[in-house]
Amino acid sequence: MCTEVLGMVEKPVRYIGGEWNQVVKPARDDLVRVGLAFPDTYEIGMSHLGIRILYDLLNRQDDLAAERVFCPWVDMEEVLRRYELPLATLESRIPLRQLDVVGFSLQFEMEYTNVLTMLDLSGIPLHSRERGVEVPLIVAGGPCVFSPEPMADFIDAFVIGDGEEAFPQLVRRWAELRREGGRTREQMLVELSRQSGIYVPSLYRTELDPETGFEIVTGARPGLDPPFPVQRAVVEDLDRYPFPSETIVPYGEIVHDRVSVEIARGCTEGCRFCQAGIIYRPVRERSPAEIIRSVSKGLMQTGYDEASLTSLSTADYSCVTALVKTMMNRFEQDRTAMAVSSMRVYGLTKSIAEQLARVRRTGFTIAPEAGTQRMRDLINKGVTDADVEMAARIAWEQGWGQLKMYFMIGLPTETDTDVRAIAETGIRVWRLAREMGHRRAQVTVSASALVPKPHSTFQWEPMERPDELRRKQRLILDAVRPYRPVRFKYDDVEEGAVECILSRGDRRIGRVIEAAWRRGARFDSWSDHFDYARWISCLEEAGLDPEVFLRRIPLHAKLPWDHIDSRVQKEFLIRDLHAGMQGRFLPACEKPFIPRDPNKAVKPLEHANLVCYDCGLDCDLEAIKQERIEERDSLTHAGEAIEAAFRGERAGSSGDGASAPVPRRQAAARSDGLASNAFEAASGSLHGEAGGREPSPVRQTADAPARPQPQLRLRYRVLFAKRGDLRWLSHLDLMRTLQRAFKRANVPVSYSQGYHPQPLMAFGPALAVGIEGARELFDFESSRALDPESTRARLNASLPASVRILQLERLSARSATLSKCIDLAEYSAWPNEERRKLTPELFDGLDDFGDPAAQRRRISALMERQTLVVTRTGKKARTLDIRPFIRGLEYRPERRQLRLWLRLGDHGQARPREVLEALYGVSGACFRVRRESLLSEQDTGVSPETVIA
Repeated sequence: MCTEVLGMVEKPVRYIGGEWNQVVKPARDDLVRVGLAFPDTYEIGMSHLGIRILYDLLNRQDDLAAERVFCPWVDMEEVLRRYELPLATLESRIPLRQLDVVGFSLQFEMEYTNVLTMLDLSGIPLHSRERGVEVPLIVAGGPCVFSPEPMADFIDAFVIGDGEEAFPQLVRRWAELRREGGRTREQMLVELSRQSGIYVPSLYRTELDPETGFEIVTGARPGLDPPFPVQRAVVEDLDRYPFPSETIVPYGEIVHDRVSVEIARGCTEGCRFCQAGIIYRPVRERSPAEIIRSVSKGLMQTGYDEASLTSLSTADYSCVTALVKTMMNRFEQDRTAMAVSSMRVYGLTKSIAEQLARVRRTGFTIAPEAGTQRMRDLINKGVTDADVEMAARIAWEQGWGQLKMYFMIGLPTETDTDVRAIAETGIRVWRLAREMGHRRAQVTVSASALVPKPHSTFQWEPMERPDELRRKQRLILDAVRPYRPVRFKYDDVEEGAVECILSRGDRRIGRVIEAAWRRGARFDSWSDHFDYARWISCLEEAGLDPEVFLRRIPLHAKLPWDHIDSRVQKEFLIRDLHAGMQGRFLPACEKPFIPRDPNKAVKPLEHANLVCYDCGLDCDLEAIKQERIEERDSLTHAGEAIEAAFRGERAGSSGDGASAPVPRRQAAARSDGLASNAFEAASGSLHGEAGGREPSPVRQTADAPARPQPQLRLRYRVLFAKRGDLRWLSHLDLMRTLQRAFKRANVPVSYSQGYHPQPLMAFGPALAVGIEGARELFDFESSRALDPESTRARLNASLPASVRILQLERLSARSATLSKCIDLAEYSAWPNEERRKLTPELFDGLDDFGDPAAQRRRISALMERQTLVVTRTGKKARTLDIRPFIRGLEYRPERRQLRLWLRLGDHGQARPREVLEALYGVSGACFRVRRESLLSEQDTGVSPETVIA
C-alpha cells in the first residue's frame, strides 16, 4: 500500500504498522503466513487479548508467521476502492489474498458485515463455495462461533473453543494439504474437519423445522463423515501457553492501552444471562508465578506504566488479594499502576482497593446488573444491597470521585419496580458519597438490554420489544433527572434486536448479512453507523420474519446451534432456567460452599467440598482444590519461583521455592452477610483481608514501601528527529512513544504528585500530523545524574528507527523552559511525487516549481500582502489572519525546496500547508513538509546548547 494514502484519512496511525515488538519474518518458501484479522478498528482489535495470544504463539514457531489486519474505517475503505489498492497486513504489507490462512476473531455479531468488507477489499470471494485451492483458508474463532450458522456461507472452517492448540494445528494441516496437491478444496476441508474442535459448515446438510421455523443442521452431507455434533476444544493447562509479554506497543491510543494479562479463563458464577460463563467452562487459572512473570516482563518489554489483571471474573481468582498486594509491593516504586478488570461487587475489598490506589486510580466500576434482590437472585447474580454499599463505600474512602454502575433491563419477569430500583441504587450510592464528604462525587448508571444468547441459561427467553425497552429507559431517566451528579447512559435498543437476530439466527441470515453489507452496512456496533430500517428491510426481502428469532423458544425445540457442543449439557441449562424462574440463587460451582447465613462458619479449604451441579463437564474437583491451595501457598511464602517471576524469568530446577509448613488459620465465621471470594474465605480470611497462613518472616519485610521523599530534580534537554512513516503520528502519539521508550530503556524520569502522577516531560511546539521533524526538542526531569552519551544510546535502542535521539544535555538551573525560548520555526517543503502518482489532478498549479524566477515572483507577491485570512474548520469554523506569523520565505533552487520561517505564539500561528496553499493555489497535500529547526527570533539556529544559553 502506498503510504501517501494515509494523508487522505482521519487517523493514519491506524495503518502505519512498524510498532515496537511487531514481528516481521523474511519470506521463504516453507513459511506459512497467517493473517490475524479483527473485523473492527485498530484501537479495538489491538486491545483484544486473543489477538495478542495467537500473534505471539504463532510467531514463536519457526515455520509460521502471523501478521495483523484490521477493518479499515469507512474513509480508508473509500480510498482503497478509489485507487484499487488491496487490503494488506500491517507487518509486511502483504495483500490478504496472498496469505495461506486468514483467521477472523468474531467477538460481536454487529461486526459481521465488516468481515465481508475485509474479504471484498482483499479480492477474496465472499462465499466459501466460490473459492479454489489457491485462495487462503478463511477461518473464524471467538465466542460468536458457538452459533456459527449466520456466517456459515462466508467462513471455510470455524475453530470452536480455545485456539492455542487447535488453530496452529489447523494452519499446519492446511499448508501440508496445499503442498501435497491433488485434492479439491472440498476434499481438503474434509481432511480439516477430522480435527477436534473444527466445524466446516459446507460439509453439513440443513432442514427447516416446521415447528419453530428455524433452519437446523441435521448432520453430514451424504457420503461425508465429519463429526456431529462438533465438540469445543479446551486447553486444560493455561501455563503450557504463557501469556505473551512482548506484546506490540501501538503508536496511537487504544481502548486498553496497558499491559493486560489473562489470569484465568472461564467463570462458574452461573449468571443466567451470560454466554461466556458456559462456553469457557471450567475455570482454569494461571499460576501466580506465571502471572507475575508475564506482567513484569511485559512492563520491561513495552514501557507501559500500567498493568491490568483480567478474566471473566477477576474477583474469583483464588488468591487475588495476595496476588495484587504482592505485585504492588514491587511495582509501586516504579510508578506502575495496577487495574483489575471485571471485578465483581463483592470482590472489591478494602485491601484490594488500597493496593490499586497506591500509584493512581485507574477507574472504578461495579456491576450489580439488577436493582432488586429478587431480580439478582433470578439472574443468579450473587450480590446484595449490602455488597453494593460496601463496594461504593470502599471506593469513596480510597479517593475515587467517579463510579460506574452496570445494569440490565428486559430481564424475565421484570417489573417497573425492578426498573426504578436501578435508578434508586445509583442515587443511594451517590448519597453515600455525599454523607462521606465527597461533594463532587459522580455516579454513572448504565443499563443495557438483555440479549438472550445461545448456550446461556436464558437462550430460550424472548428479546423484549424496542418500544418497551425505551419505556423502561425513560423510567430510569426520569428518576435520576433531579440528581445532576447521577448520569444515565443507555444503548440503542434497536441495535440489541438486530444483535439478537444475528446471534440466534440460522444459515438463512447469511443472505441478510450480505444484503445489508451491499447496502452500506459498516461498523454497526457504532451507533452513528447503525441503521435499523436497513436491517429490517433486508430481512423482509429475504422472506424472514424477525419475530422468529426474537420470540420465546420452546424448551424442547431444536436450535440452530445444537450441533455445537459446548460440553455443557442442555439439560443442565433447562434445570437452571427453572431454578431461576423460581427465584433460586445457586452458589458458584468449582468453589467451596459459602453459606448466605452470616452466622454460619465457612469450612477451611483443606476440608471443604467444592460445589458441583453436574453440568456435563468432567471436573476433577479434588485436583482443582489442591491446585488452588498450592497457588495460595506460593504467594504466602514467596520462594524462588516468585522472585524469578519478578525478574521476568522462571525459577531454575535447583529449587521450587517451597517453604516449611506452618500452622493453618481456621476459616472464619462470616459476620457481615456479604459475599466474598469463596477460596479466600475458606482460607481463613473475610473478603480476602488476610491470608490463609500467618505471614512468614520473609514476607513481613515486603510490605508497601514508604512513599519516596522529595528528591533532587535534574533537568535535561533532548534534541531528536522524527522521520519516515512516523510523520503520521500525532503530537500525543509521539509523546507516548517517547515516554514508553524511557521506560524500556530504564532511564529514570521524575513524576508529578497527586492522584494521577505523570512523567515530568515538556515538549516543544506540536508538529502537525504528516510533517517530519529534523531537530525537535523536549525536556525531562530525573532524580539521577545521567551520562548523556550512554543515555542517548539506550534510548535509541528502545525507539523505532524513524525516531532518533540526536543529542542529550543537562540543563543549568537557570535555563529557560522551551515555551519561553522558542518562538520561530523553520520548515522546508517540496512537491510530493508519491502523492502526484495517486492524484495528478491536484498538481496542475505546480508546473513552475522548478523555475526560480517564478518562485521569487510568488514569494514577493505573498510577502507584500498586508493580510492573509484563512478559515479553519473543526468543531467550530473560525477565521485567522496568518500574515503576521510569516517571517520569511525563500526558494532554494539547488534543492528544489521552499524554506518557510513561521512565528509561533500564544495568539496563533501560520500552518505550513496554509501558506503553501496561498502561495500556489493547490492543496497542501501536494507537498512533503519537514520542520528543520526550532528557533528564537534572536538566534540563527538552535541546539540544546544555544537554547540553554
